Parts: sequence; structure tokens; C-alpha cells
Amino acid sequence: MAWAWNHKGGEISAPIVNGRYDFYGLWADSYTICFQEQNYVDLTCYGGGGFYDPPNVTVSEGEVLDGIDATVVRGGQILGEVHGAGDPQWQVRLLRRDPDTGDYGDELDSYTSAAFGFSAVAAGTYRLQVVDQTNANRAQYWDGAQFADGATDIVVTSGHTVDLGTITAQPWNIDMQRTGGSDRFAVSAAVSNERFPVIPASGVPVVYVADGLNFPDALSAGPAAIKDDGDILLVTPMAIPPPIAAELARLRPQRIVVVGGTASVNEAVLHQLDAYVTGASGKATRLAGVDRFAASRNVARSAFGTDGAPTVFIATGNNYPDALSAGPAAGSVSAPVILVDGLASHLDSATTALLHDLHTTSVDIVGGPASLSFGIQEDLEGIVGPSHVTVFGGSTRYDNAAQLGATFFRHTDLVYFAVGTNFADALSAAALAGHDRAPIDLVESNCVPASVEYWVRAQAAQSIRLIGGQVSLGSGVEAMTPCPA
Repeated sequence: MAWAWNHKGGEISAPIVNGRYDFYGLWADSYTICFQEQNYVDLTCYGGGGFYDPPNVTVSEGEVLDGIDATVVRGGQILGEVHGAGDPQWQVRLLRRDPDTGDYGDELDSYTSAAFGFSAVAAGTYRLQVVDQTNANRAQYWDGAQFADGATDIVVTSGHTVDLGTITAQPWNIDMQRTGGSDRFAVSAAVSNERFPVIPASGVPVVYVADGLNFPDALSAGPAAIKDDGDILLVTPMAIPPPIAAELARLRPQRIVVVGGTASVNEAVLHQLDAYVTGASGKATRLAGVDRFAASRNVARSAFGTDGAPTVFIATGNNYPDALSAGPAAGSVSAPVILVDGLASHLDSATTALLHDLHTTSVDIVGGPASLSFGIQEDLEGIVGPSHVTVFGGSTRYDNAAQLGATFFRHTDLVYFAVGTNFADALSAAALAGHDRAPIDLVESNCVPASVEYWVRAQAAQSIRLIGGQVSLGSGVEAMTPCPA
């Protein structure tokens, strides 16, 4: 069978008879032309391209093209059966090894209750994962590994069948615990206690303090605290809540850094914080700016200016979800999160200068075009090169968090959940998650979005930590109840 796909997503097929095919009535457009014989033949495309490559044949109005030929390559088969507890419904994922990079990427999916088979598998090296969509069984790779990097290779050769036999999955028993409190400040203190259950003799290196009633100034504090092996605590603009005061006394921080201007944390609170500083200065310091974007740049420059930041995360400062999800991911690669005005048509000169000062060579954008304009993306590409800009832009805040988890936390079985409709709990958890090399996935208050649920299942997570009380994360989250589609 011959197939043609245009750049608008349309497709047309035609039978191959005696080695010849014909497409009639094509619109003037560019097409990807591919060929596949039924059973055991790899999908082979004209020009050597694949299905996800750009279209490579252009047809003009009234034009007749001949000689759009290719030699199809006979593939192989992978067969097997998978069994587990309950009444499982398996998603069987075949991941192909890129011979150039060595990475394993999604190739094919199959859905089954037991037996599975992949035909027309191109010769190459693969790894295979089984995921139970009913959540009764742990995801695992053939044979037995939790993560792709530890799985056994499956080598497929042209025209041959690989029989994997029976795969037996283990029941999925998640250790789910909660760190909660009567309000966001009690949660913040409780999370800090988990981050530093034992206090070093000299006290903790640094505590970043931010306004717990508003989000902008604090969003860049997470990666800074992670890099400095420190902590984050929330206050109000005009007071240090009692749980936070008690936690500061316990932490005995060598430094306290207040993020934001006097509208976020006033001068009286700043001076009250002096009493908890155990370092030589004896004073809490402030990192601020004329607006939230300047404050973000100043935090990044303070924490990363000496060592530089080869990688930088960019997120909009007009809202909080993208930057919240970015915090632990950025911390995992010792990178700052820098906030910009996502609605602006171009990147501001101050951020451009900061990227040069930090010797940045790659940029991860968190948020789609609704959050961050194409103009900003193009300006970033102009600084580090298009191939060094990666966009994590799912259709929702939950998708973005899941994408970051799948990319930066492929070797962890611990996941943090925080509500995605408020910022305080996720912000408090940033330093803890960074220390544990674990992601913070944003969820609804009483259910788990599909993209998050899928990633947690595919990761075969062993432990989930809920950050926030029952009002923030209800019983539906505890039960891993999927959100309605």
C-alpha cells in the first residue's frame, strides 16, 4: 500500500499493483510519500524520510510526477504475552534505539489484554515496555527493569521473528504519603522539616523567604535554593506566621534572602528575620527589582552569576503554573528559572544581557505560545541557536508538568503532587523535590489529569508525596482517580 500525507494532516492511500501505484486528484501541496506491504515490511518513505519528517514531494496544480520510487525493506516481528494481577489492559510500547544518539524513542504502541505482536518492525535495536492502564500492575520493561536504561535490548533482523515469551508484571503498590497543615504557612514549615529533618551543626546554608500570598517574586527562588542547598519558607507581607518563626529558629540559617520588594515583604519583616540569621553578617538580605521580571533576573544573577548557567529555563511571569513545574527540573541540572513577560513580542534587553553574562548555551522554554510569544522564542533561538532551544508546551499546565517529569526525571520512582490551581504548596516543595531529584506534578484538587496519570504509571513510581491538606488535594487524588476527559 502507498500512502501520501500532506502538511495539513490529510492522507490518501493507493494499492501497489505489480510494484506500481498511482495517486489521483492530489491538491497542489507538499507530501510525504511512504510505502508498506502488508505484513513484515517496514514503513519505507521516498527520499529516505520517515512519517514524522517534513513533506518532501511538492505537487503543482495539474502536474504529473513519475519516478517517485523507493525500495521497501522487509522487517521483522516481535511477539509475546503479558500477564498480571486483576483484569489488566496493557499498553505495550516499543522503543527504538537511535543509532546516532543511543537514545530510545517511542516507535509503536499496541493495546491488549494478553498476547501482543508487532509486525513490519524495521531491523534495529529496541526495548519494550508494558503499562497496565487499570493501574493494578507496575509498568516494567522486558525483562524486569523499571527504567529504560536498565532494560534488555531486543535485536530485530530483517524477516525474522523474536518471541519474548511470557512477561509477568508485578502488582503496583504505591506508597502514598501526605505533608499537610492547617494553612499554606503550616504546610511550608512541614515541608521544610522534611527537607532538613536534621540540622547541620552550623545551621542550614540559606533560607529563601517569599510572599506566600502572591506568586511572582518567589517563582525563581526554587532553583536558587536547590543550587545553594537551602530551603524556601513563606511569610505574609507584614508578618512572620508562627509556624514559620518556629521553623526558622530550628533551621538556624547562615543566610536569609528575602525575594521581592517591600510590597511583597515589608521592611519590618525583613528586620525581624535578622534575629534568625546565624552567619557573620547577622542580617537578612533582599533581592528585588522594579518589577517581578527584574527580581527574577536578580535572583538568577545572585545564585548563578559566579558559576554561570549553561542551561536556562524561561517561563512567563504573568502566571505561575509553568514556572512552578520548571523549578525542580531546572534544579536537577543546576539551572535558573528566569521570568519574562510572555505577552511581549520580543525578549527584553536585560534578559538578553543576563543570558550572555551567564554564558548560556541552551534554553528550555516552559509553556506554549499562549504563555510565551513566538517572538521571544525566535529571539532566544538567535542567542543560542534554534537547535539549542527546547519548548515544553503542552495543551495544559498539567501536560507541561508531565512533559518535564518525563524528560528530566526518567530515573526516579518518587513523585510529588501539588494542586495546580494555587501556587503556595508547590512553591514550598521546590527545594525538597530538588533535593530528592524528583518532579512536582500539578494535579486537580480531587483528580489526576490524564497526562500526569500516564507518566506516573509509565514511570512505575513507587512513592507519591502529596503536598497540602485535604482541601488542596482530596481523596480523589489519593485514589489516583482520573480527571474526566
